[in-house]
Amino acid sequence: METRLQNREKDSSNLIVLLFIVAYLLMEFLPSFKTIERYSPQYVYLVLVNIVIGIYWYCNPKIVPQRLILIYRGSSVLKTYVTFLFLCGVSIISAINASLAVVAFSKLLIIFCVFLNLAILLYNRFELLFKIAFIVGISILIQSILILYDFSKTLDLSGIKGNSGNINILAASLNIKIPFLILGIIHFSNWKRAILILTLFLSVIIIFLTGSRATFLGLGLQLIVFLVFYCKINTIKKVEFIKMACIIFPVIISFFISNLIFAKVGDSERYQSVGSRIGQIELTNNPTDSSAKLRLDFWKNASEIIAENPLMGVGIGNWKIKSLSYENTLIDDSNISSNAHNDFLEITAETGIVNGLVYLSLFVIIVWISVNKILQSKEKEVQLTAIFSLMLLSGYGLDALLNFPLYIPAVQLGFCFLLALTLVNGREEAVVSEPERSVSGIKIVPVAITIISLVCLYFAFSQFKAAQLEYKFKVYQAAYRVNDMLPETGRLLESNEIIANLPTYPSLSFYSEPFVEYAGVSLFYEKKYKEALHYFELAQKLNPYLGNSDWYIQKIAFNNGDIDKAYKYAKIAFYKRPRNKDFYLSALFVANEKKDTLEMLKIHNQFSKYRKMPENWVSTSKALQLSGFSHQKLLFFLDEGLAAFPKDSLLLERKSDVIHVLRDNYLLKAQEYGKEQKFDMAITYYQKALNEDPKNELVIQNIGICYFKLDQYKKAIDYLSKISNAASLNDGKTEYVLGTCYIAIQDKTKGCKYLGISKNKNFPGAEQLLERFCK
Repeated sequence: METRLQNREKDSSNLIVLLFIVAYLLMEFLPSFKTIERYSPQYVYLVLVNIVIGIYWYCNPKIVPQRLILIYRGSSVLKTYVTFLFLCGVSIISAINASLAVVAFSKLLIIFCVFLNLAILLYNRFELLFKIAFIVGISILIQSILILYDFSKTLDLSGIKGNSGNINILAASLNIKIPFLILGIIHFSNWKRAILILTLFLSVIIIFLTGSRATFLGLGLQLIVFLVFYCKINTIKKVEFIKMACIIFPVIISFFISNLIFAKVGDSERYQSVGSRIGQIELTNNPTDSSAKLRLDFWKNASEIIAENPLMGVGIGNWKIKSLSYENTLIDDSNISSNAHNDFLEITAETGIVNGLVYLSLFVIIVWISVNKILQSKEKEVQLTAIFSLMLLSGYGLDALLNFPLYIPAVQLGFCFLLALTLVNGREEAVVSEPERSVSGIKIVPVAITIISLVCLYFAFSQFKAAQLEYKFKVYQAAYRVNDMLPETGRLLESNEIIANLPTYPSLSFYSEPFVEYAGVSLFYEKKYKEALHYFELAQKLNPYLGNSDWYIQKIAFNNGDIDKAYKYAKIAFYKRPRNKDFYLSALFVANEKKDTLEMLKIHNQFSKYRKMPENWVSTSKALQLSGFSHQKLLFFLDEGLAAFPKDSLLLERKSDVIHVLRDNYLLKAQEYGKEQKFDMAITYYQKALNEDPKNELVIQNIGICYFKLDQYKKAIDYLSKISNAASLNDGKTEYVLGTCYIAIQDKTKGCKYLGISKNKNFPGAEQLLERFCK
């Protein structure tokens, strides 16, 4: 009877555990709630689940393993992880922006609580691991079907983002779950295995279609780790061979199916084939790969930041502001890196070299523990769990080397499984001799989890509301960019609404823009310039690197008629971000108001140094022309552009326009001299016009007429005979003057011929000359 009751309690406890696991997995299916990114609502959700679990553990202390505290105390993984978190917290002291540091640290604490909860959930419940693997498989299957269904409607490979909002993050979030599928496939032998094989097949297709090279590496390493160590702990018989085949063949088939899809709808270098994408992985020997080069530049920047701040770093979460001064010549417009694309370098830059080594050592310790358990343990369960952990580490570790999984909740959930399983796997023998702890003593863990989570809830919710405000503002700003005016329809995000919702944590947006700057922008469009200036000045103090506030200050100054101030801030904005096209065009515009052609050329050269495009010469040449730049110099300037882009239609058209303007100026000057009977000077300017437009028949005619006026008949004939059959000159004037010239040099035959043509075209006076000289 007692055994039956214990079994019932265990079944009930296991059900609760599985429900909590499902609760964590549901995070990935959350909508965006109109936030600028998907992560902030996920963090709010995670912290709420942590609180529920913490309260549940507190109210049901018997369910919590009483030896867990002893395992915690003896774990090098936990000690290292806590040390890492502690040093991250200490780095807030040195943070450039404390609000960013506090929010980033709270995210790490939320994940830490997830890890503690999973350690409790998974402790001494190895039999649940396979059920969890199947549940994870079902969640991936649903996710994969939804993604592929959406793709089938658009056939847009770049749109494969799922619910992650980013194609690379989707790939990483799927890849971190592949070990669960492998674990389930080798355990189950019925319909569950078939479902998991199908899920592996579909999820790997999606991974291949994303073209994420880091994920390709992670997937490959996970498979290698599994095959090597699984063969190590098993005698390969027919059954084991079939299990491995059930894993390898779906991956191979996915490879070929993905290539067929690429061949059908691939339209860029990223989406040509899986093989070609894998061939682009070598970062150091692929100078044409802009994303690879940019990643190397980020790593170089991180190294420089580390060298400048070796002890305390610049503060956890502060990469996105400190890196701006290093990347202003690397990234276009107001885009930023947000992350270093290497979590180890980013952590070291933000929290110091010591903590960077602590974070790295966490991975080394996990590898050491897992490999030792695989090689030394006599228990298959322990070995299999260690292989599973090592696969998780392989996928996560490579992603951490090449991307930024540290703040991606979907990937962090896999990391928490990794830590929890490493912590509790086979730890029972280490504490079996220790005395049992009282039930009340174990309540420390859920109480700590609940308190930490309640504190983090404030910051997570503040980040969530900030992300919603940022989303609203970006929609609002997009409407302004279309018409540069308030939209006539739709609800406006007014300045008073922004000001009323300005967040303290964080003070900077996802794209590092101060939220107070949003208030300034809104006030600017409401033409409340004085109030706008106040918020732009506050924004400059929070983030002086982006130049957006300087750009708006120059617009306000220009609207107020203060050209000198506008010119000053236009240049400040541009030189802060010399790859920003808006700043470049504004600087040219205001420089034109000052007629500062030297500065225009300097601005052009600086912008073109980083973003060499044919339209640069078009835009700059227009500003130079308006400022009275010499037409000859203008043509020379355009020829520089054409040397780089000889077939560009915009540049060719622009040069043609300048030529026509220059020609027309010469023509006006020539006509003025003609009216003054100064035909020799008129010829000089007609010749200049002809040099600019050599096929212009009217100019040739005017030169011929001027020579006729100067009684230089042979020269007149040379020019006029070239256009005697010109379709554009059909009034008979050319033939009249040409005939008169031949008469003057005593060539009556040709003279009469051309006069006859002129008469037939009804040119006045031609008939009289015919009767006089040709009868």
